[in-house]
Amino acid sequence: MTRLFIDGQEVVLPEQFELELITENPYFTRNGEYTYDIDIDLRVPQNRQIYKNIQRSDVTTKINNRTAVITAGAFELIHGIEVVLSVDNYTAKIQILAGNSQLNYNGEQRIREIEIDDVNYSDDEAVQSLYGTSKTHHAVYTPVVAYKTYYNNYVNGLDLRNNAPVFNHDTSMVPQYYLLYILENIIEKLGFVKGRDYIEDYFWQRVFIVNTRPELKPQEILPDWTVNEFFDEIEKYLHCIIVVDKFTGIYNIYKRSSYFDFSSIIYIDDVLDDNIEKVYDPDVDYAYNYDAVSYDFPSKDIYKYFRLDENVKPLSTVVNVSSSENVDPANYQTYYDNPYLIHSDKYGIDYAMVKLVNYDTTQQEYLTLRVVNRFADGGNNDIENKTTFKIVPADIGRAEIWNYDGMSGTCPAVKSITDINQSEEKVGITDLINGNAKIESYIPDRIYIGIYYGMQKVTVMINGKYQLSNYDFPCSYVDHYFIDEYNPREEAMPTHVNMNHTLSFSGDTGLMSYYQNDEKIDTSIEYSFKFITNKTYDLRQIFVIRNKKYFCKEIRYTITPKGLDKVAEGIFYLVE
Repeated sequence: MTRLFIDGQEVVLPEQFELELITENPYFTRNGEYTYDIDIDLRVPQNRQIYKNIQRSDVTTKINNRTAVITAGAFELIHGIEVVLSVDNYTAKIQILAGNSQLNYNGEQRIREIEIDDVNYSDDEAVQSLYGTSKTHHAVYTPVVAYKTYYNNYVNGLDLRNNAPVFNHDTSMVPQYYLLYILENIIEKLGFVKGRDYIEDYFWQRVFIVNTRPELKPQEILPDWTVNEFFDEIEKYLHCIIVVDKFTGIYNIYKRSSYFDFSSIIYIDDVLDDNIEKVYDPDVDYAYNYDAVSYDFPSKDIYKYFRLDENVKPLSTVVNVSSSENVDPANYQTYYDNPYLIHSDKYGIDYAMVKLVNYDTTQQEYLTLRVVNRFADGGNNDIENKTTFKIVPADIGRAEIWNYDGMSGTCPAVKSITDINQSEEKVGITDLINGNAKIESYIPDRIYIGIYYGMQKVTVMINGKYQLSNYDFPCSYVDHYFIDEYNPREEAMPTHVNMNHTLSFSGDTGLMSYYQNDEKIDTSIEYSFKFITNKTYDLRQIFVIRNKKYFCKEIRYTITPKGLDKVAEGIFYLVE
């Protein structure tokens, strides 16, 4: 017998009804479990009490997010939330959403409207954050440089005394929130409970959102996206999948490459039709299915160096050197005046000669090498399966940190894309009233990220020679090659394993190898089977049908007053 409960109260269902229960695999669709319309007769006193007379014109109370459960005997067929679609006379049409479908429904709100839990670490806690990751801390207080500045204008400034960091409160203290913390806190604010995060063992636990503005709340460092748009970008960029259990509301975050590692074998023996229905080249666009990637960089000049325009290389002459240190200074002007790209054979890095200004009293210009094209598109750009990321590497800079010996270390540090202060200009009340005030607000158009590499030894000048420091300095960057503008060095921090982490797509440690590491699923043919069953299935399994293995995209069930109908229909993809 089929029964429906709303917030624990049983709803009287019609004597005869038929409704469809759909379960979709979030690996393919980002959806979960849901029903189509269920008609509730509000003339029944018990139902009228549950629905609080919502059919009356004077009742304006909106019903939101009540628990909804459909059972058949001792089994729960779906456990989620109720959505009231419409009320027409004495009939209320509702839908039940569970698992990822409930997550999507709750995720229709704007992400900046969610009160993400902030942090306000003491000095001791901030120091401890320099020795952790997102597994141990919500944020890290690593130095971050302000936009358009070069030297010593940054937040989270510190000194090293007795080989221990001490924060200098002449600079602002601004937590750099970890991307994984922001993701998890948002999901939990939507009402779900954390289970396992299977991507925490990768370098993503070191990725943080860059911010130098102490006045901003965590949600205010994010773009004006919906929560679902945020989830879309996260799942694409981290190549992960958020899966909500339809019965418990517990969410797990899986690497896409390991999603089916947890699968068991399900045998579907009672297939009804001899003629299998096939759909060739279905109209699908799966976010996970890409073989080429690129960053959606803003138009700022810095990013023209991060990724060269496609016309630059064909019009340039490449000069090969063993490393940047072997570039003869006598040729600097020639390399600057002409379309030369310098390529380091040892490191596989391209450089361009640029002109910078010394930020001292002389304001003297000088020529130096600048790394270019480290964040070029990844994969085969001639193929159709491409995606673009709106989560992008932050600008790059440097910070000078002093130790108790009076020596300084040049640390890599990411750079915020906005100034610390919005405006130095005072605003009076009449300016506001007359509309003459210059009012600035900060709403980023993308998510700008850096990698916190931890406490590292960096290159310092000792007795006129560059060598690794005796002390550890907090380092953040976007690549495992740190280039000092005064003195290009590919190996400024060569000794720590975490320096393998990069936001670049290229190379053995680049992200492209991470994206290409998942199951190869041929989605060009969809197989449709009708079969006999007396239960619903977890679609994160491998289904064996007529001695062939399949991944399941979705299964549709029919529910009647007697319970689950024995005939179900599923859509599958062949396992290669």
